[in-house]
Amino acid sequence: MALLIAFSDALPILGSGTIMIPWAVICAFQGNLNLAIALMVLFVIISIVRQLLEPKVVSGQIGIHPIFTLAAMYTGYKVIGIMGMLIRPNLNYNS
Repeated sequence: MALLIAFSDALPILGSGTIMIPWAVICAFQGNLNLAIALMVLFVIISIVRQLLEPKVVSGQIGIHPIFTLAAMYTGYKVIGIMGMLIRPNLNYNS
């Protein structure tokens, strides 16, 4: 199950919630409330950590400030869509 969650999390549209939320709902309906609550808490923690760390990681790769990375990702999403978040402009003008 972890591989499926990791694969869906790597895809920009899906994310880990695509697997974890239905899994938690199914567990809740089956009466396993402890697992359902644990899955939802884990999903919230994953979401918060990703929102806080992703701009820093991406900005470290590109070499610009995290706020500019967030602005570029948002602008790319609004202008081009999902691919706009993934494609970055060529910042190396010497090549």
